Amino acid sequence: MVWFRLKLALLVILTGLFGGDGRAETPTLNGHRVALDNTRKIIPWFQPAANAYDEFLRQRWNFIKTGVPQHPSGYPLYYFCNGFSSTAPTIVPDKAMNDVGEKIPNWFESARLYYAYTGDTNVMTIARALVDYAIAHGTSPSNFAWPNFPHTTTRADDTEFEGFTPVFAKHEVQVDLAGDTGLTYFHLWQFTGEAKYLTNALHVADALAANVRKGTATHSVWPYRVKLDDGKITAEYGANWIGCYALLDNLIKGGFGNTNAYARARALARDFILQFPMKTGCWTCGHSDNPVNNHTHKSNTTKSNTALYLFDHPEFDPDWRTHIPMLIAWTETNFVYRVTAPEPAEAFGAQIVGEQDGFNYKMDYQTARHAAECARWYAVSGDASYREKAYRSLNWVTYCSDANGRATESPYSLNIATWWSDCYGECPRMFYHAFAAVPEWAPPGEDHILYSEGILTDVAYRPGEVCYTARDAIGTEYLRLSYKPTAVTLNNSPLSWKERPLDNGDYAVTILHQQAGQIRITGAARPPPLKPAYVVASFIGNRSEGTQTDSIWNNGAWINACRFPADDLTVSNIFAKVTAIPGRYQCAIYDDKHRLLRATSAVKNPGDGWQTFPLSAPVALAKGQYYWLAIWSDDPNARVYAQPGGTIRWGRYDFGAWPDPLNLTGGGDMTYCIYAGNQRATGNETVTIDGAKTYQIIDGFGVNANHRSWRGDELKPVLDALIDKAGMTLFRVVFDNTDWSSPTDARLTPLWDMFAYLNGRGLTNSVFFNFMGPGPLHLGGGTLTAGKEDDWAKMIAELLAHARHKQHLQFSLIAPDNEPDIANEGVRMGAAQYATCLRKLAEQLDAHGLRDVRLIAPDLAGNDASYRKALASDPIIMAKLAHWGVHSYGPDAGIIQDTGRTCWVTEFNVWCDGCDSGVRGTYDWKYCRGTAEYLLGHLANGASAGIVWEGYDSFYLHPPSTWSYWGLFSVDNEKAAVKTYTPRKNFYTVAQISRFVRPGARRISVSKTSMPLLAFYHSGNGQLNLIGVNTARNPITLSGQLVALPSVTKLDLVYTTATTNLCSGASFLVTNGVFEAVIPPDCVFTLTGNASY
Repeated sequence: MVWFRLKLALLVILTGLFGGDGRAETPTLNGHRVALDNTRKIIPWFQPAANAYDEFLRQRWNFIKTGVPQHPSGYPLYYFCNGFSSTAPTIVPDKAMNDVGEKIPNWFESARLYYAYTGDTNVMTIARALVDYAIAHGTSPSNFAWPNFPHTTTRADDTEFEGFTPVFAKHEVQVDLAGDTGLTYFHLWQFTGEAKYLTNALHVADALAANVRKGTATHSVWPYRVKLDDGKITAEYGANWIGCYALLDNLIKGGFGNTNAYARARALARDFILQFPMKTGCWTCGHSDNPVNNHTHKSNTTKSNTALYLFDHPEFDPDWRTHIPMLIAWTETNFVYRVTAPEPAEAFGAQIVGEQDGFNYKMDYQTARHAAECARWYAVSGDASYREKAYRSLNWVTYCSDANGRATESPYSLNIATWWSDCYGECPRMFYHAFAAVPEWAPPGEDHILYSEGILTDVAYRPGEVCYTARDAIGTEYLRLSYKPTAVTLNNSPLSWKERPLDNGDYAVTILHQQAGQIRITGAARPPPLKPAYVVASFIGNRSEGTQTDSIWNNGAWINACRFPADDLTVSNIFAKVTAIPGRYQCAIYDDKHRLLRATSAVKNPGDGWQTFPLSAPVALAKGQYYWLAIWSDDPNARVYAQPGGTIRWGRYDFGAWPDPLNLTGGGDMTYCIYAGNQRATGNETVTIDGAKTYQIIDGFGVNANHRSWRGDELKPVLDALIDKAGMTLFRVVFDNTDWSSPTDARLTPLWDMFAYLNGRGLTNSVFFNFMGPGPLHLGGGTLTAGKEDDWAKMIAELLAHARHKQHLQFSLIAPDNEPDIANEGVRMGAAQYATCLRKLAEQLDAHGLRDVRLIAPDLAGNDASYRKALASDPIIMAKLAHWGVHSYGPDAGIIQDTGRTCWVTEFNVWCDGCDSGVRGTYDWKYCRGTAEYLLGHLANGASAGIVWEGYDSFYLHPPSTWSYWGLFSVDNEKAAVKTYTPRKNFYTVAQISRFVRPGARRISVSKTSMPLLAFYHSGNGQLNLIGVNTARNPITLSGQLVALPSVTKLDLVYTTATTNLCSGASFLVTNGVFEAVIPPDCVFTLTGNASY
């Protein structure tokens, strides 16, 4: 997966992601395995692919509905910040600023198009509430030079919006974004009829009309930025005026406000756009956070807004058919094929698009914009090459969401935040343009309004009927229907339509009207298909095994049902644990009003235990609602497993067709072992996590990093990935060989530079030197000559003093000699000689002003206890010893137990035959899963840190003097002048631990299970993590009890399998400390949650 996000330069491309080099290793992108068609071009990761775009849109809105934490003010987090961290496992707000003027227009557009597409009114409620807050808390006073005008930016966490200081002045706004906001106000008036929205739209239009001017090549029709309080112009030129034009145009056509003044301003705006940016290509805007103040800055957003407007309003530009392909080519020249090296221009056949000059990183929303334009130009021109461009780019965009709708703005630049406006506004709304152009990309067998430029209300979908009210007199709506229309009416009068047959018996339908009003489209409905739902590990009901059985027959058949709360999920099966009978069982699901939703067919002659009952069709359940799972039998001996407590009700019915509604006349206080979901978890584990029983504190995780691979920028992305994606904090910087002539030896430059880079990433006391390989010949080479102990200690101390005092490096630890018990891996010394050397080194450190530097030792290749004993007997050494260091390439590291010092496993991995000798290993799933299993084992045995051998493939001078292929990152081409690296699978399996268990976390007790499972709690940040390995081939239900811990309300699943990397799974509720989590088969997994105090 490519996910390196750097602010200034990206210096690695993971080979295999951008066209492939023939390797068998399957590329991944943002945690998804990349799916390719037979032309080796990208298709959606979601299957079936026909539903992929639909699923993308639904999951992005579902994330907004369910996945966003609250701000301390009580509002959702997105009210008060620009976005969230792309690398943190939970939603951590990015507090650069708050881009109000970008968020409001884009969220409203996304919401109103999704509402038309689905009929879901909740999204309009969300968008409207955001607008209402901005009006109340971000509108300028009436005595300002620009009165009653919306602020477009503010600082993060500001609850009153007054400008993004200190980047901009207080009350400084982007006039173009304020115009876009005014257009949103007008559209909200159309949608709701509430006068306050029209009033605020008129305020914006009045200010625009009062401040319009004739535009030039350097001074646009309105100033780009102004101060609202005194009217001072702070930037003269911008080009993003199509929203201002549209606001004025709508008000003029509706006869609202000062239409004469609006008409003058509208004409000047049109003239400027066509005379200058359309001809010069200077489509300038700095978005909301960039203090642009020139007329040559280019922004793809500005151009894209204009191009998309032309598709809906070709009357704006007489030469639109010439200009649109020119504008698409402008994007390709400036933001596809002009790249921030080495980001790709294309990935797997998809063009991917950057944002603006000075910040040209490839992003999901800009790529979606380009795809929308290409798709719509295909619909106009019939040129299939544009359809192909649009299709591949949209497919790439789908990889920028996880299964729960959490967006990643760019998989290539992860330290750039994911912005709410970009990823949940601009990006999804582009899909509707694409649907309008290519209705084949909408889901088959369903009914949807795909796109409308005008506002639609009263949207309703019924079998064989779609109804809505068009608020604009002149408008066009694009639909995909599962039936052939037989009639279309506008206000009950016949209306003509266009139709085109699609595959699967569907129809693409276009409605054109010259009058506002209610439109009704009818036809003969077809039975809906079974829509394949994206399967997540989630369920409603009770998965426990039960402690008793209950009869469901008493002088006749009875329907027995239990009531359960649901989350947002779609279920396709009911599972019930029953006794064996010669007769039949059948199940059903009812809503909380006892109306039948779905039923199963009867299962004959079931055996004892869990039985599967497929529903007649999948059924969608809503979060926060209750449902009844019912079971019924025709056999007098029928019994269901149950446990005490809960709610059960029953009603007397002769076995047959399910009643609707269901009348339940009696009840009790037990809960059946019955649940609804998509897959049966055949394995089960019960576990208690006890916060009162504690073990070691974790110091961190990291890698061995060979300085000889440092050649400037090519290794930086690898180190960044280890830090940002895997959460690693410990770097054992390897110097090979231990044979420098003096601290000023030029061969040491890579060592200093690499160490300085890690310091610059904020790592100081967790980065330390390790000296490997033979020493200088005058000290004996591979084995230290007796009597040279002082010389060796002085050589090490002088180097460290130079690092501290001359190179100004920050460190407090050293691992002075690697594996002294064998030759060539370090300088070989016997136990007594080693203790002598460390004592002398301790004295030399003090003499060189390095009293704070502590030792990690003995770092043996074997388990010779005499070394530890020799060190332990010397109080000077022990005063300097910070951590015992051990090495292990097996499941048991021989952890040294010492109440005064922690033990670090400074080298570990699964043994790799030949990897030391220039031969690549077999890095299959078992091997890579094993790296994580070994680390969990070391932690279970008491290790406080684990440092993988090694971070990346590298060349070593010490024998056998060849490439080492142990790395979490594989070198792609050893002979290349500039080397690139690709993460191996065990990078992700280790990250399941290192990314979540932060330094300072304490291991806590976990009751015995059949799988490796550890728990960690961090009292500083309240994070609880359960980390384990499910080696079974089936899912496992983990039933847990949290004891002596602060309240945790949910646990989020993240897992890595042979085909997925750090994949976000379901969230599992924790009620009174009890939870049930379904763990996917054969995976390394993390269940992570935060305690509430």
